[in-house]
Amino acid sequence: AEETVICLRGPWTRSNLGPLRECFSRAAARGVDLRLDLSQATHADPSFFGLLMLFHGSQQERGHRLVCGPTNPRIRRIFRFACAEFMLEGSAGAPFRTRRPLP
Repeated sequence: AEETVICLRGPWTRSNLGPLRECFSRAAARGVDLRLDLSQATHADPSFFGLLMLFHGSQQERGHRLVCGPTNPRIRRIFRFACAEFMLEGSAGAPFRTRRPLP
């Protein structure tokens, strides 16, 4: 499948997500897999993760992917805190992991 790469730089917060929403809309209309290169991103807030999770689900429903990577250590840590590691390149794809089986 065709893959489109979007490179994000700097902080990504509620105040500047408009252009990213437009990119997501264009990618969905074209029916392509999408990769976010976050190696130059410096911050991401809950609004960013909400948008990513909505688009990730939309992509899955259409049989396409959203993958986040490459990243930097700071952004990877923010993904971990947001319980969003399942969207990172190289993850197992599980939304969460437990150390022991649940009863």
